[in-house]
Parts: sequence; C-alpha cells; structure tokens
Amino acid sequence: MFRDTFAVEMLLAGVPIDQVSMLLGHSSVKITEKHYSPWVRARQEQLERSVKQAWANVPVELINPAALAAARVQ
Repeated sequence: MFRDTFAVEMLLAGVPIDQVSMLLGHSSVKITEKHYSPWVRARQEQLERSVKQAWANVPVELINPAALAAARVQ
C-alpha cells in the first residue's frame, strides 16, 4: 500500500512518470503507465482547468487578433 501511495503522490506532485518508474524499480515505463496513468491524467486535467480559468479573464482580442480586426470593420 505504501508503494502505491508513494507512486501516486509523486505523480500528483508532478514528478515525471519515467522517474517514478525508476524509483519503483520497474523494468519498463510501460509497467508504470499501465498501473498509474490515471493519476497522470488527473494532473493534466487539473492543469487544463487552471489554464482555462486563467484565460477566462483575458479579452478575446488578445487571444484572437482576427476578432479585433473583425470588430474594427463593423
């Protein structure tokens, strides 16, 4: 149980899966991916939410210069 907790906590902390694989003593990163990829995915989803939240306050003209040009034409 401690081994799983260790691996999950490392992945959630952002330690790359190849490094976690070495720490666990797996012969291949594929073994680590098979057992622990959901936690890497969970981290990615959290990062995506954070980016979306950060961009929510940015004016569309800064994100899409074409929108600014279109607004000027009207």
